[in-house]
Amino acid sequence: MKLTLVTIMFALLATLILGFARLPSASAEGATIWTDKPDYSSGETVTIFGSGFNASAVVTVTIERPDGTIDTVYAVADDVGSFTCTYQLDGIVGTYTVTATDGTNTATTTFTDARTAPTDLTAAAGVSTATYSRIDLSWKDASDDEDLFVIERRIPPGGAYSEIATVASTTKAGTGTTYGYTDTGVTEGIVYQYQVKARTVNPSPPPDSWTGSASVLKPTATAPPKAPSLLSAIAASASQINLAWTDNSAVESDFHIERATSGSGPFAEIATVSVNVVTYPDTGLSSGTTYYYQVRAHHHASGTYSGYSNVASATTQAPVIQYYITVTSAHGSPYTASGWVNAGSDFTASVTDPDVVAADHQWICTGHSVDGAPIEAGSSHTFTAVGAAHTISFSWQEQWYITVTSAHG
Repeated sequence: MKLTLVTIMFALLATLILGFARLPSASAEGATIWTDKPDYSSGETVTIFGSGFNASAVVTVTIERPDGTIDTVYAVADDVGSFTCTYQLDGIVGTYTVTATDGTNTATTTFTDARTAPTDLTAAAGVSTATYSRIDLSWKDASDDEDLFVIERRIPPGGAYSEIATVASTTKAGTGTTYGYTDTGVTEGIVYQYQVKARTVNPSPPPDSWTGSASVLKPTATAPPKAPSLLSAIAASASQINLAWTDNSAVESDFHIERATSGSGPFAEIATVSVNVVTYPDTGLSSGTTYYYQVRAHHHASGTYSGYSNVASATTQAPVIQYYITVTSAHGSPYTASGWVNAGSDFTASVTDPDVVAADHQWICTGHSVDGAPIEAGSSHTFTAVGAAHTISFSWQEQWYITVTSAHG
């Protein structure tokens, strides 16, 4: 067949067009792959996306697991070189490396299968003592494979978290079991922030496998003031008890004093005293009554209280009962004056006998009566263990001196 030049040129052009249709398309600038999120919990499904690959090409996606094993999935790129595929996690915790290639273009990304983070983390000022401040933590287990919980602390806002303790897991069941920790390595008056992570020990994962396992809640708490100590109570009278204690805090705003009439309470606040004041006189009390006291420090800025001091008690003095002793006497001065006598005390009333008026004139005591009873002999009388009021009256006989002179018998 005779071919013209035009026919030949048309055939060559058709051949070139068909040939180009079978060749892979040129890759876009930089193929890339990514996952729907960077961190996952065990058992979740990972969605892997890709773009910039050859149109309609079969893309081989390899997933290198944290234990070194490799899984492979396949995807077909669409007409613009994009693809989507999924991968099911099965509980191997750590960092996964994903590589996708269509033979011409290759891209890599990573994601993490992190154990489920603890939940419901709380931090609150605890009951401090005279020697340390305290913050109490509480959280719930949400993971099913942890061996322990890592507790981290920082001083916000700019401080870095650092590990302060670990708490062993007792369930490993993700059952919402509540765990707790008491942080006594804090300084009173300072604000601290916490996070808790779940971790396995065997096999021990690298630190970056913790990614995503820190508690979502990162609460703050202020370390409370240290508690006062050595509280003492001493009865000063029938209506007053004096208190004193040792101040162990450097940040208290004041002290709150509580009182009860039983060692087991209930206690009620009766007073506050200013910072650094360590004494208090409790007045207006009932006589012969035992009172119990406890004291705690208060930090106004944070609203936190210390733990309580020891409980101290004292009994107010019994009431003083007195009876009035009336002493009457016409003579014998000086004599015992009338007056009040404490109940149970002894009292002696006496007169000066004889009562000399002049060299030739005196009075002599002929006895006394008590509460109108018959006259008794003696110029004094003692009341033993006085238990009532009495009246004592002294009686007198007047005497004159008779001078007799005679020259002879």
